[in-house]
Amino acid sequence: MSSVDVFGMAVRNLFKRKLRTFLTVLGVIIGTAAIVVMMSLGIGMNNTFMESLQRQGDLMTVNVYMPYNYSSYGGGVMVMDSRGGSGASRDDELRLDDNAIERFKHLPGAVTATPFVDIGLKAVSGRYQTYFSIRGMDPDAMNLLGYTVSEGRLLTGEERYEVVFGYNVPFDFYNPSDRNRTYEWWWWGSGEPDTRVAKVNVMEDKIQMSYDWQFGERNPSYTANTTRPKPYTVNVVGKMPPNGNNDYYVYMAIDEVLRIQEAQEKFQNSGSGTGGSGSGSGNRRNQGPQYSNAVVKFADIRSVEQGIEDIRSLGYNAYGLAESLREMQNMTDSLQLLLGAIGAVSLFVAAIGISNTMVMSIYERTREIGIMKVIGASIKDIKRLFLLEAALIGIFGGFFGAGLSLAVSKVINTVGIPFFDRMVYGANDSDISAIPAWLCLFALGFSAFIGLFSGYFPARRATKLSALTAIRTE
Repeated sequence: MSSVDVFGMAVRNLFKRKLRTFLTVLGVIIGTAAIVVMMSLGIGMNNTFMESLQRQGDLMTVNVYMPYNYSSYGGGVMVMDSRGGSGASRDDELRLDDNAIERFKHLPGAVTATPFVDIGLKAVSGRYQTYFSIRGMDPDAMNLLGYTVSEGRLLTGEERYEVVFGYNVPFDFYNPSDRNRTYEWWWWGSGEPDTRVAKVNVMEDKIQMSYDWQFGERNPSYTANTTRPKPYTVNVVGKMPPNGNNDYYVYMAIDEVLRIQEAQEKFQNSGSGTGGSGSGSGNRRNQGPQYSNAVVKFADIRSVEQGIEDIRSLGYNAYGLAESLREMQNMTDSLQLLLGAIGAVSLFVAAIGISNTMVMSIYERTREIGIMKVIGASIKDIKRLFLLEAALIGIFGGFFGAGLSLAVSKVINTVGIPFFDRMVYGANDSDISAIPAWLCLFALGFSAFIGLFSGYFPARRATKLSALTAIRTE
């Protein structure tokens, strides 16, 4: 018998027993849909975690800090272990300086590294003013770290006092004479358009900044011997789009920030006035500036995980969102296995139904099997026939089961997302249930395998029937 003949006969046999075939296929449909929907919930949860972490920052970056349990003794350093005991004493002082940054850049898989220095300054533009945080960094690292601009360009370090504004900073300018001023708040992840209007056009208006908090005041309270610092005229070269991570910073080349910070410290120490304090530690020593934190960008997740271990082995504190992602993925993997096992029970019951259908079919068609053997059908053809019938049941069930799971997933996302949105603000950004294409193909292939496996032993039994005995069976 040709393959076409076997296929046609298998289809006709299934349609002869429509009700039994329908009920058996229905069991496979329910089992397939159950396992796909259960796994889709785990996938949706994993996607939600991924998007949530991406809002917090870049998964490929690692933040490096000086250790908190760090104490120096004379010329050496005593590093405390995680239990509070003292570790090995180091002869050289642990420093987060330019040499350390260069070492980070040469770690396996590292794309770039830059220190950060943050200082607080006051800015004035006409009658408007504000206070913002200047973040100094390596201009060459901005593009490699994934920073983008909605207007203008990124830092180059070629011009004096060039800055890039975070999205929210222009909206912080206010008129101190306006007693009826109100603060308008907007969050980029709310899904609503930003209707705020900035008081200052930072790309065109003249903006000056100073570490003197009385800069721009009408009646400053300077003492007679006060030397008023000269303000810095800002050269705004770009504005960033909203992303939730960099919205409240103004970025500048780190060398210029260090010079401003040094002048700020001299101004504060001289007692000439009150200035803002810097949150970064770019204090200059004889050995050069030392930083409080730095960022290292890696090419992939595996390099990030290895990079965190390498940086910690050098004595620094290191943290990356990739660590949280790994913990979340381990949790969702366990959840997916549990949900998949629950759905697999339904598919197992469906497999029993297929086996039962095929066994009953053999009993009912014993005479037919004997006639097929007498007229010349080979044992191989008979086995192929029964295996194909079982496989078709699995394929039909898998196909319609995948379709049903897509419909159920749509209902879950339509009904469930508003519910979770009321519980957790912003939850509507992610689907609760996510069914990728590979999951549908897996469900189809797995259900076909279940059909073949369930029909194998009944098909084998059919091939062992005696032709003469089968013909005499009524």
